Amino acid sequence: MSGFAFVPYSAFGHVNPMLPVAAELAATGARVRMLAGPRFAPRITGAGAEHVPLDRDAEVWSPPSWGPRQLARLAEVRWQRKRALRAVARRCRGEFEADRPDLVIVDPAVPATARVAEQLGIPVAWLSTTHARSPRLRGTVLVNSLPELQPERPRYGPRYRFVGPLLGPRGGTGRRTSGPLLLVSPGTVFARTAKFFRGVVEEFTGTGWTVVMATGHVDPAELGPLPHNVVAHRWVPQRELLAEAAVFLTHGGMNSVQEALAEAVPMLLAPRNAEQRATAQCLVQLGLGDRLSGSVRRQVEALAEDGRTRAALGEMQARLRQRDGVGQAVGALLGAVGQ
Repeated sequence: MSGFAFVPYSAFGHVNPMLPVAAELAATGARVRMLAGPRFAPRITGAGAEHVPLDRDAEVWSPPSWGPRQLARLAEVRWQRKRALRAVARRCRGEFEADRPDLVIVDPAVPATARVAEQLGIPVAWLSTTHARSPRLRGTVLVNSLPELQPERPRYGPRYRFVGPLLGPRGGTGRRTSGPLLLVSPGTVFARTAKFFRGVVEEFTGTGWTVVMATGHVDPAELGPLPHNVVAHRWVPQRELLAEAAVFLTHGGMNSVQEALAEAVPMLLAPRNAEQRATAQCLVQLGLGDRLSGSVRRQVEALAEDGRTRAALGEMQARLRQRDGVGQAVGALLGAVGQ
């Protein structure tokens, strides 16, 4: 049986889509390894793969606003990132020379790893965890996304396989709240200010809505006393809560978007970078959500009551249930090693 080595960029948004593919490959009896930082060890071993430890996780950070202090820190973060990526390439070389896999699955965010594998004569496949990357990539390119969410669909050839969403089984759900649920989650990288979250609290205090907020980089204590219908934690079980949510206020990261589509939840989109803005534009054009442009409560209530949005989401959810993205990805990887 063949051996596979996954090399993601060592951050949640990059590791998580690879895990269900690794788990499915391991279930076929293949040997599966994943090189990642220490905090991902339980997730990797829980998927049935071997964790090959890197010295550190990737430091990914985007402040809520930019000033001299933030720019100075950003310069340091970028320098540390370059050092970390070089260290990943060295670790891969040592690992692959000592224990050669049949195929290396590389995140386009760590391209030096592919060069190492090619120098050693090991075949490479790519797994992009968001939009399709450069069409210059050689070999099989799997994309954790839908063609409809790509801003430049025509330029990608047949080597690009849009296998998203790559989602593992979600945990069980149980009704935690009363009234319609608004889930607010700006992701693990793009920080929001306490003022942003307090604004949501003010708009929904005393309403029939229950609001659950994942504050991420913001300590919930900074928000002050919260009304009975608002809950704030740094991290929340997003997929489980989406199964109950009436509306999702999100930054528009690809993993979050596809989790919401799988549960047919309308999205109020507050993107922070160019990639998220492109995804948000596609979603709005498809009638699956709206861009945040004013009162959060007004837009949330409009989305919750919009029958056309619900119908579009229902059609998309039905299509996703027929896709079997993980199965497509596994089939492509097995085919790349002649199985």
